[in-house]
Amino acid sequence: MDLSNHIFINIETVTEFPDLNSLESSNKNAKDIWTDYALRNISKEESVCIFDEYPLYVNTGYRFPDFSKIISVNIGFISSDILIIKTIISEIEYEIVKKLNDFLISFTDQQIICGYDISKFIGPFLSKRFLYNGFSIPKCLRNLQFDDINLKINLNCQSSNIESELELLTNRMNFQVPHNIEMIKRSRFNNKFHNEKDINYVKTYSENHLAQNVNLYLAFLGKERIYKFN
Repeated sequence: MDLSNHIFINIETVTEFPDLNSLESSNKNAKDIWTDYALRNISKEESVCIFDEYPLYVNTGYRFPDFSKIISVNIGFISSDILIIKTIISEIEYEIVKKLNDFLISFTDQQIICGYDISKFIGPFLSKRFLYNGFSIPKCLRNLQFDDINLKINLNCQSSNIESELELLTNRMNFQVPHNIEMIKRSRFNNKFHNEKDINYVKTYSENHLAQNVNLYLAFLGKERIYKFN
């Protein structure tokens, strides 16, 4: 199978605000809106006390485009058995969406967008954030013709947190990644961005995610894993 026409995409998202109190400060009704949304969209298993040390907003809000934002996009290409990763990263989501829009509008019908859970999460998430930032949804996202790694492998995960399942799977398979960096809990990742302003950490974290996804896809195809990154 020729993968030269495959474009691998990964995104990293965080809650729009660092914590629930900050969300409430932005709009006096925002906290109630979030609480109602959480009750309707998050499973009872995940719905631990909203006012716990690691509140539900921080641990799960990043999954919902109405309460979160994109902080990095990784775009991967395979060339001569090397995974080339281009990362778009900024504290300002508009800048990321603009650069990604410029990239996506040049897509041809022969190119395939590939990613982990791209049909149910990445594609719809990007589409909504494009609209929120004043952009039309690019044709390649409107068509929703994706090569979804998760659907191909058909993991049928028991957990509703697909990100945790992905980490478990790739770690057990001992996948090589570009950077030696700990894949931390979402609450700590949120803190890295909002409070520590550690953009470099976000970059290396997200590039690891993309490399894991690509190697998982290659394993599914019965191809050799990639150990060279650029």
